Amino acid sequence: MKKILNIHSHLNLEQRDDTIYSTIYPKLPKATIKYGSIGIHPWYIPPLEEINWENFVEEASKNKIIVIGECGLDTFSEIPLDTQIKVFQKQIEVSEMLKKPLLIHMVRTTDELLAIRNQLNPTQPWIIHGFRGKPQLAQQYYRHEMYLSIGSKFNTKTVLAIPLNKILLETDESDETIDSLVDRIAQLKKISPQTLIKQIYENTESIFFR
Repeated sequence: MKKILNIHSHLNLEQRDDTIYSTIYPKLPKATIKYGSIGIHPWYIPPLEEINWENFVEEASKNKIIVIGECGLDTFSEIPLDTQIKVFQKQIEVSEMLKKPLLIHMVRTTDELLAIRNQLNPTQPWIIHGFRGKPQLAQQYYRHEMYLSIGSKFNTKTVLAIPLNKILLETDESDETIDSLVDRIAQLKKISPQTLIKQIYENTESIFFR
């Protein structure tokens, strides 16, 4: 079994092999990492004519890149939403072409996100990262067969409601360790940390190493 415990970290503090280190393009992943992701974040979209999609695909094609993202839609971004949508849809195309899952940054754009998903009908897994929403919103994503990744800040009721086979964990930009997050989530769900880790390993193997 190939084991991923932390699916999204921007910090390179621990340099663990069970972590996916995330890069905001055009910055490139460090050569020393075992697993990485690369994406154009909705806050940092350059002028469209400046995006080198050939280079993006070349970097995303590398074996150590196992996720496309984070990418997505955010109403707090200064980038116009129609531009965000164009760049997001392009990264969905890359995800589908390379057969790699998509890690999604989504802030107050659920309707737009689901409309795009229904329109494009993607085959690759979609993961909402850093999910803090209410259980009702979580259920909406389940109905569309998406996974939810939980970080250091979360809605307790939502975590209790998430089925174990749909939950993922991440540290993102937090300085909390993944082991600390595992302990907190396991205690909340009244299971052992070992049980939670085993389930996360199974979940991530089915997503990233199909």
